[in-house]
Amino acid sequence: ELAITHTQELIPIIKSIPEIKAASVRIKSAGLISSSESSAGVMIVGVDPRTEKNISSLSKRVQSGNFLDTNDQAIVIGAALAKNLNVKLGEKVVLMGQALDGSIASGAYRIQGLFDTGTEELDKGLALITHKAAQELFVMEQKTSEVVLRLDNALSAKKTAGIIKAKI
Repeated sequence: ELAITHTQELIPIIKSIPEIKAASVRIKSAGLISSSESSAGVMIVGVDPRTEKNISSLSKRVQSGNFLDTNDQAIVIGAALAKNLNVKLGEKVVLMGQALDGSIASGAYRIQGLFDTGTEELDKGLALITHKAAQELFVMEQKTSEVVLRLDNALSAKKTAGIIKAKI
């Protein structure tokens, strides 16, 4: 799997492009979430809580508790996933996956928020932690999986991609 480095230099370059409304970094990896009673396969996504709010509506979909903040031991999951795991706000879950160096990634996180997007796949299969926590979990110090963009006009995506390629 590829990892992006030098994001601190890359983000300002990307944000300087007028067509780009917002940019954020994410780390994404398939993994397993476990409670004391059950486990499920999930997409683990490490987000920057400060900039993710400008990219997606996930922070607005939290129905109980709170979206992620600076607490790197917090997790936000779908209410449907919490029901399947038989967990509630304040309880701990364990995430497992494969780190970038091939080792087993494992960490315990306290449930800080439960979201409901109305999309079953997301509500049962998405686990959000902070980008910093994901860097630690997946041994990706100073790296990220993707830079996510919000454009003024989605129809200009191909043109904007060309501009980005030319600048970097």
